[in-house]
Amino acid sequence: MQGETPLQCAIRELREETGIISSDLREVGRVVSDETRSIYVEFFCVTDGDKEKIALQDGETSDFRWVSKDELLSMKKDELITMRMEQFMESLK
Repeated sequence: MQGETPLQCAIRELREETGIISSDLREVGRVVSDETRSIYVEFFCVTDGDKEKIALQDGETSDFRWVSKDELLSMKKDELITMRMEQFMESLK
């Protein structure tokens, strides 16, 4: 929405697309695209919510994977979504 910060937008979109209510999001990457005149910001969410209550928004979200910190840290490189997420995980070790 116009006037939102990237963090405010991520918190809102997370709630709308999954039902997860959390303000503990950490920025792990930012890419500026001159071609599309866009800024893409990637966040990592930490939550202890009930995974049985995830409500995926039809047409916006197709799946999710719930992992513990240990599972996340043990994931192989090809299991990670982005290089920025991999770099963030390295910082957790």
